[in-house]
Amino acid sequence: MITRPVLGDNTPRIMDDWGQRSCRGPAGRHLLILDDPGAAEKVTEGIRGPVMPVPEHHGLTAGQLWAHAGRFFLATGVAGILGSLSGLSHSYWAMVAAAAPIAAPDLSARLQRGVHRVVGTLGGVGVTAFLLSLQLQSWHIVVFVIILQFLAELFVGLNYSVALLFITPLALLMTELASPGGTSSLLQARALETVIGAACGLAVVYIFRSRSERAADIQAIPLMRQAANGDT
Repeated sequence: MITRPVLGDNTPRIMDDWGQRSCRGPAGRHLLILDDPGAAEKVTEGIRGPVMPVPEHHGLTAGQLWAHAGRFFLATGVAGILGSLSGLSHSYWAMVAAAAPIAAPDLSARLQRGVHRVVGTLGGVGVTAFLLSLQLQSWHIVVFVIILQFLAELFVGLNYSVALLFITPLALLMTELASPGGTSSLLQARALETVIGAACGLAVVYIFRSRSERAADIQAIPLMRQAANGDT
């Protein structure tokens, strides 16, 4: 591989079709990289190239994208309205809970995500109630926030419901630290608004499914059962 500095502007550019690439180097100059096109050479620290193109929208049509965006809009909007009408203190928690199940890729995963959201949040509310019953001082809360953040990061990629056992008290303890008082109303709002939001999200997912999505979900059920049983 041969490199040579070339004076130019500060915008990286493709030089030609023969694998000759450029990246910005020191003092606003460019380093031209002459190599085999398609070889994953290290261009500069933290950057590797060339980059393979990503299929646009992962094969989804514009109509499917708009429909999916509409699910988010409808679910979060209805959840926000119901949360506000409930008279609870944090209606946006219902909106967040409504969006959670819609983000999953198929119906089974969406139902599972919604159930995990409710079960994990209710369990996390219980954990928060226990911690706040200890009459914590501010520095105690800070220590628990650090511990809960570590545990949330540890489990979030393993099990969403278990991760919420730590994410929920993490959020509520930070809220309590910023604005002390009203613990019972805070816990009640988190629990009820999560249930409201998850119910709205699951209702929208179930009702507003396309015919192709219904067929795909039905075809995927045997495969998911096979994978859950560990069969190959």
